[in-house]
Amino acid sequence: MIATKDILSFPNESGIYVFLKNHQPIYIGKSVNIRTRLKSHLRQANFSRKEAALIADADSVSYRVTLSNFDAILLEARLIKKHQPKYNVLWKDDKNLLYIKITRGEKYPKIVPVRAENDGKSLYFGPFSSSKMTYALVHEIRHLIPFCTNRTVSKRPCFYSRIGLCSPCPNYIESLEAGPEKNRLLKAYQNNVQRVRALLSGQSNQLVSRYDKKLRILIKLERYEEAIPVRNNLLRFALFLERRSFQRLAESTDVDTEKLAAEFNDFLVKNFGRPAQEERPRIECYDISNLFGKNSSGSMVVFENGRFDKSEYKRFAIKQRQNADIFMLEEVISRRIGHTEWSLPDLILLDGGKPQLRQIAAFFRSNNIDIPLASIAKRPDRVFVSQNGLKTVAIRRDSLLFRVFQALRDESHRFAKKYHILLRNRNVLN
Repeated sequence: MIATKDILSFPNESGIYVFLKNHQPIYIGKSVNIRTRLKSHLRQANFSRKEAALIADADSVSYRVTLSNFDAILLEARLIKKHQPKYNVLWKDDKNLLYIKITRGEKYPKIVPVRAENDGKSLYFGPFSSSKMTYALVHEIRHLIPFCTNRTVSKRPCFYSRIGLCSPCPNYIESLEAGPEKNRLLKAYQNNVQRVRALLSGQSNQLVSRYDKKLRILIKLERYEEAIPVRNNLLRFALFLERRSFQRLAESTDVDTEKLAAEFNDFLVKNFGRPAQEERPRIECYDISNLFGKNSSGSMVVFENGRFDKSEYKRFAIKQRQNADIFMLEEVISRRIGHTEWSLPDLILLDGGKPQLRQIAAFFRSNNIDIPLASIAKRPDRVFVSQNGLKTVAIRRDSLLFRVFQALRDESHRFAKKYHILLRNRNVLN
């Protein structure tokens, strides 16, 4: 029988978990937070016969962390299909089985959600737990890699080709005369289908790496026009994965503090040559919110003792008249440093890229401020540090620390925007 002590060491990260009996899976699930989801199973056992039977029947539980919730969905589906666990009741009823189907042996392969079927030649990915999830996956992937869902091909471009969800459109390709252009577009469409197949096979990392490698080669060869669409595809893939991997840690009180402290100390030692001052590190993150330079505001959010401490959040109404965010940010940091009664952080994190980091690093040097300083930029998310010149940090995207940095950035943005709206509304009313 599974007890709370059995899952205390499990991570607060996305992935799949498996209840086992005699080393055989009896239930497979997924979650954006494995430990929290397992605790939920234990709580629900007090009210649900199914949950109580599952907890009593299992003699151990294992897990596997994934880069994103998207990858967890795909891995869960593959493992359920392989093992047919006893308690995954939804997947035992053929009427409820939902798959994403990619047809084979066709000039223009189709990608469509289907109920349980097997035509003997198509590829099937799943099963997925609901039609809502299945259609949502198809919709999201189609925004990333356009493809056709129509059952038949005509010679008039479809509606979805007009909004970029079917590109190149098979109908349009068939309307062309035979020749190099038609062949090029046909190959482009078939390559898109191959990319969707790779994504559904759990190869999201390989796709991102492939685009990244191609982009570096094109830049090295100074073929910049060719590099632009490759860069755009890389950014879309990175955003696609980030949307699924990000978890609102700001709402969580259940973070693995020991693991976070270890990752944070490693980050500080590698980049600043020193560990955190306290066993439970303090990180402060800052952001600026403004609209055309009016009612500008800044925010300070605090992550300490393994959680977001909202009692420590601070708001700053910008006093200066310079419209540039970097000068507003310097004002906020300067005013914060002036509060000697506030606890000093082990790291100050800025919402922004190198311009913001460069400005505050110069301010720190001119005022002899010795606090580790970093920034987190978007699209794709990446971390910079100010030590020994501005540089990008090699930090694992699936690490708990990286996700905390993302959560800090988003929370500081939310908090700054909320105060900015309050100031704007107050001035409108006055």
